[in-house]
Amino acid sequence: MENLQPTNNAARDLPAEAVLMARIREQGEELKTLQAKVAAHLQAGFQRPFSAVPQAEIKD
Repeated sequence: MENLQPTNNAARDLPAEAVLMARIREQGEELKTLQAKVAAHLQAGFQRPFSAVPQAEIKD
């Protein structure tokens, strides 16, 4: 596992910080993509007209 302890060597730490920031941005983009996919699936599920729901799916 990476050593994430703070150090006094700022010049050496800059590349590592840039790598971490890039990872954070990448994960943020992945999260946005997943959120959009979930929203689309939920929206598609609720757009089906009630009359199109098979009777077997309707629970009394």
